[in-house]
Amino acid sequence: MCSNALWIAILPTGISAFVFSLGLYKLLRQCKLKNRSLCVYGAGRHAKECLDYLRIFNIIPKAFLVTEKEGNPDDIQGIPVEKASDFTKKYAVSIIIAILPSGLNEVVSYLKLLISSGRDIEYIHLC
Repeated sequence: MCSNALWIAILPTGISAFVFSLGLYKLLRQCKLKNRSLCVYGAGRHAKECLDYLRIFNIIPKAFLVTEKEGNPDDIQGIPVEKASDFTKKYAVSIIIAILPSGLNEVVSYLKLLISSGRDIEYIHLC
């Protein structure tokens, strides 16, 4: 169940943006404190919108992460698209999941699998 999705749907835009921004602030703070690379999970429309939002604050992710490279672009606006399992072997990451809600459970399960194998990953999502 996407608990934040309900709030985003029913609350005025300003309030839902504020709620998401608080979570994003916590993630970015931990990212900096723990020297993690900031990444966006996804390579579609939601990921591009997330990038536009981050750019408002002069924040540029190190990479866009995907489960598989096949069918995804090599980069988005000059930022590389990387296979999550390969990228997280090299870097500790803080991830903003920016995908359709229908794929969220699968991505969260995948990230938990990577975490259980010893990867240093933390993440947030809108829903």
